[in-house]
Amino acid sequence: MVNQFEELLVQRGLYDRVPIDQESENDWLKMLRGDTRISCFCPECGEKRVFILDPPRLHKFDRDGDFIKLSDYLVRRKQEYNVRNGIMENEENSKWFWRQESDADLTRVFTLSFRCAMNDDHHIDFFIKTGKDYAEKAGQKPSVADLSLGEIDRLKKVVDDETRKELRRAIGLNAQGIGVGSYVYLRRIFEKIIEKTKKDVLEKGIFKEEEFHNKRIDEQISLLKDELPDTIVNNKVFYRIVSKGIHELSEDECINYFPVLNNAILLILKEWQRKKEEREVKASLSDELNRISSEI
Repeated sequence: MVNQFEELLVQRGLYDRVPIDQESENDWLKMLRGDTRISCFCPECGEKRVFILDPPRLHKFDRDGDFIKLSDYLVRRKQEYNVRNGIMENEENSKWFWRQESDADLTRVFTLSFRCAMNDDHHIDFFIKTGKDYAEKAGQKPSVADLSLGEIDRLKKVVDDETRKELRRAIGLNAQGIGVGSYVYLRRIFEKIIEKTKKDVLEKGIFKEEEFHNKRIDEQISLLKDELPDTIVNNKVFYRIVSKGIHELSEDECINYFPVLNNAILLILKEWQRKKEEREVKASLSDELNRISSEI
């Protein structure tokens, strides 16, 4: 199960925050220890990969002469505080904290550096800012757009330059905290898929233009269900959500829902390309079988 800190790194935009509290403290320390793996696109491999964290360390040495992990230092400091003040762990009246105020400078800003499981030279770095009760993604390299659009580069049969620019704008706006604007581009991409599919079926004579006259988007999707990606057909509510986001939802609500909608668009584009490739394979097979039949 993905914890909120993994989600912050992989799916959320810049300057998003998640709380560090008693309930999430163990997940936070687990991440800092390096026990967390993330899965995302590796721009250098050109494939989706698992990334492993190199735990952040302090310029302090343990008994073996190694740099101390930040997570180990924080746990030790908390234990020392409890012993010094005669506090038993989880006592009702114990004061909760994940780091002492005197250690605030150590944890105010630091880097979480992940390396690709397939190549140690491939890295993703996240720059984290923390307070006494939150963690914030202050930056990352490669960018959110680079990680998302790397996958799009492999979908050239269905993603033209204009669509790629629109997807980059959507991701970029969301990363900058402009939620409503990002939905405009998501909706444009969605509408473009519907329009392109409609144009194809009209050219093939499967439908006539008047059959689409005055039809709402969900009705057009029903007509085109055999040609469209399954994710569109089975999730017609997508269009209603992005439209409501543009006209009614707050910036925060749009930003909160964006990762799910962006993932939906990526899945739709992948399915759309797969459908095109299957049709091409079937057409090629049919041509070859007809050729063989005529020769024999």
